[in-house]
Amino acid sequence: METFTFLLGIPRNYQVGQIDQKILKPALEEVSVYFDHLSVFMQNQPSRIEIIII
Repeated sequence: METFTFLLGIPRNYQVGQIDQKILKPALEEVSVYFDHLSVFMQNQPSRIEIIII
């Protein structure tokens, strides 16, 4: 998750819900015009959160 937030320039104080609401959802809306069936799945693991973009 740390690498993901660093690469996207996400502030360190953002919680997972904020990343989803403020970054992932708006980005998906923008790029869904170019990609059919684009989805993001967030899997909560005990020690980390895994984000899968399909």
